[in-house]
Amino acid sequence: MDFEFKNKISEFLENTRYRIVDIAVKGGNNNKLVEVFIDGTEPVNIDELGKLNREIWEEFEKSGMGKDVAKMVVSSPGTDKPIVFFWQLKKHINRQIKFKKETEIVEGILKETEDFDGKDLIKIEIKKHIKGRKFISEMAEFEFKNVSEIYIIPGFKK
Repeated sequence: MDFEFKNKISEFLENTRYRIVDIAVKGGNNNKLVEVFIDGTEPVNIDELGKLNREIWEEFEKSGMGKDVAKMVVSSPGTDKPIVFFWQLKKHINRQIKFKKETEIVEGILKETEDFDGKDLIKIEIKKHIKGRKFISEMAEFEFKNVSEIYIIPGFKK
């Protein structure tokens, strides 16, 4: 059933700037909650999310797939969900990120994403403590496929 949901929603999103990041189906028998997490290379617009939620629901009802679903929620993943696809990083340039590289946690400012010679590269600025209150900045490069649990760290503009 989850596969059918994903295919139907992917088909619907083909003509939008959004793609599916994840789908969660909770509950059972005539009382399912379908959570659809979508994202794009540009920031997600809340008004577009509401419109997509209504349009996807109408499509589900027309196709008969809505009969087992009590509620459907279309939203962006938010900062509590990890980045799943390389293309999601593009809109987070100059934001703080953290991820796992083997057993090490790496944290820094995302400076660039690049597809170089078939490799999806993440370039970040890492501040290293040297003496007292002094820090130096170093650039580091990681291949997307070699890192996991990538999170955007919320920050507030001054």
